[in-house]
Amino acid sequence: MIDEPYLFERKFIISDIVAEHKDKMLAKFIDDKIDNERGKGYNTDYGDKNFDREIAKRFIRAIDDNFIVDRDRIVEHDGYFGTLVNGNFQPIRSWLYCQNNVHNNSVAHTHINTSSINAVTYIDVPNDGGALELDIMGEKTYLKPTDDRIYFFPYWVVHRPLPQTDEKWRLCINLEFFDEKRPVRKKDEYGKPEIRW
Repeated sequence: MIDEPYLFERKFIISDIVAEHKDKMLAKFIDDKIDNERGKGYNTDYGDKNFDREIAKRFIRAIDDNFIVDRDRIVEHDGYFGTLVNGNFQPIRSWLYCQNNVHNNSVAHTHINTSSINAVTYIDVPNDGGALELDIMGEKTYLKPTDDRIYFFPYWVVHRPLPQTDEKWRLCINLEFFDEKRPVRKKDEYGKPEIRW
């Protein structure tokens, strides 16, 4: 298990709710990003409010378990969970990125303008390739993801998905938690100190 100051993983069981959505998620990504190039960037908003609510509830529990954040700013609005940032509601949504051996975008980026805590979880991780490259303060780290895990890293970490040779589609759900203050990672059971992200 990965457990570094600015990158760590936890169990995040979502296969139960993803099973009924997987085909629709992939179809939405292909329609939005491959066939029509809708929107900015390489992710697309899945856009299923019930799915987003369930994933957000699980994500908020994981945030509570691992970070000190202003819990009073976590609210529900118009059927979504999210945070109040400078008086504006920032919903927690399921941003999809999908790739296979033919379609991928290995572009280095951050989430500096859209989150305080960035997290990613994967569905159908390929056997060959598809790692996540992270540049944490000048040091490259390569993460080989597994299903039903969530990987947390700060908004300022430069990262990119690496290509895969596997033909099978890999689905990635990006989650963002946005707050007015930089979050603090809690002490862990081994006594590692709190750290501001």
